[in-house]
Amino acid sequence: MENILFVGIAIVAVVLLITFSLIGNWQSKPELPDNITNKDESSIPQQPNYTGSEDGNVTTIENNNTINGNIPGSRFVDSITKISEEINANLIEADLNEFSYARILVNVDDSNNIEPILTSLSKEDFSVNLISPGLIPQFSGNATAKAIKQLNENPHVLKIYFRQDFEFLLFESVPLINASIVQLLQRNNSNITGSNVTVCIVDTGINYTHQEFGSCNQTNNITTSNCSKIIGGYDIEDNDWNPMDENGHGTTVSGVIGANNLLTGVAPDVKLVVVKVGAAPEEIADGIAWCKNYRTFFTPSIDIISLSVGSPVRYGNACDAADGVVAAANDAANSGAYVPITAPIHQLILIR
Repeated sequence: MENILFVGIAIVAVVLLITFSLIGNWQSKPELPDNITNKDESSIPQQPNYTGSEDGNVTTIENNNTINGNIPGSRFVDSITKISEEINANLIEADLNEFSYARILVNVDDSNNIEPILTSLSKEDFSVNLISPGLIPQFSGNATAKAIKQLNENPHVLKIYFRQDFEFLLFESVPLINASIVQLLQRNNSNITGSNVTVCIVDTGINYTHQEFGSCNQTNNITTSNCSKIIGGYDIEDNDWNPMDENGHGTTVSGVIGANNLLTGVAPDVKLVVVKVGAAPEEIADGIAWCKNYRTFFTPSIDIISLSVGSPVRYGNACDAADGVVAAANDAANSGAYVPITAPIHQLILIR
């Protein structure tokens, strides 16, 4: 019996010894040699280290970013009241975190205030990309958090957007959208072919000498060229009245809409006004505003604004005022003559 008791005590002692040994190892893991890496722990994302400063700013050491006025767990952009829409805030915050600056587009109340605003910003905190004092006064550039904060506090700044270049997208073919069927339908005893309708196309311009548009003569002012199909236009890029296309996209779009010779567009009897722009959102917004402001200048007056652009950004909900282009489109719609319709491929069409 004593032998059995002794063996039992010995077994318990061994179990306790092993248990305490395991607990000890769990509580006090020895440090690894410098040349050995614990792969399991290195794969776990680490929280950035923050250091404070006398003025209350927080510096993210490991990411090498400084977002003035921010604190751990919050976003700098949440304190910027003039950023329009959450999508812009997210993109600006992401830029600041990745590059220490953000690509922004700034709308101001008057073109005369653009230069004073830019003068108030240091070159270290803001580099100008493009200035557009036209129909919608605005400028763009790369801004640090400090510059964005200054712009937000400036009373002449209306809105701050994330700046993104757009891509010109091609329209679908006439048969694919069943336009060839619609053209056989009648309204007021007339086929639906675009007669007595003017479309203002904001794009890369148009080759108005093309046979599909009546083989119009080369001119410095398309508005006074007596071209039967293309009754007007403007070049926002060069600030003149000659929207000759050097890209090809605008000519293609114009052809899809109104070609009427060897080819038949969606609305072959429509009149065209073409505004030439580049991919910069400032120019696109100016193009939309130009169509709106010159709507009644032409006969028949402008009924439709056609814009075929896109960007990598996808909106999760209604994108009212999500950027300068949308804001300009909404302004045109709110003039009382237009109702906005947005197509899935970022094609924006405004119609009465």
